Parts: sequence; structure tokens; C-alpha cells
Amino acid sequence: MADTLLVVVEQREGKLNRVSLETLTAAQAIAAETGWSLEAAVVGGNIDPVAQEIAKIKVANVYAVESSQLERYTADGYVAALKQFIASKQPKLVLMP
Repeated sequence: MADTLLVVVEQREGKLNRVSLETLTAAQAIAAETGWSLEAAVVGGNIDPVAQEIAKIKVANVYAVESSQLERYTADGYVAALKQFIASKQPKLVLMP
């Protein structure tokens, strides 16, 4: 399995958080230096527009961690979803804005 760098992208009401773009830019530099694959995960409900926007950036994969239960942010809901997702993907490094 190749080493993977995962960026968890923040969004609100279908709009990409600017700091997430900055985090993706930094992750691209790390991926270029290390040779790791860069992937992104978008968490929430109704996140297709954000996932499509991220897909235009140089990333190997964009994952939609989507559920109607994640439409409204709660720390417990997001932590549970991300814990399960990250455990399944086992990235070498996770970056969050």
C-alpha cells in the first residue's frame, strides 16, 4: 500500500472553507516532497458541490463522508464519522484546517 496523505476538508452549507484550500496547498507540497499520494475527505451532508470543487485540484481521490446525520455540525457526529473513515483508509498523515 502506498503512503497516503489525507486532508479533511471543512465546508459549511456546501461552501468550501478557505483555510481548507490553504491546507490542500500545503499538503500538495508535502506530497510532492515525500512522494505520497494526496487524498481529500469532505464531511457533512449535501457535499457534492464541495467534493466536485476539490476534485479539480491535484488530488488522487476525493472521498465524500456523507450522511444526513452530519448535515448539522456536532463534534460527536464528526469525530465518529472521521474515526471510522480514517481507520478504514489508514493514511500515513492526516491534515485538518
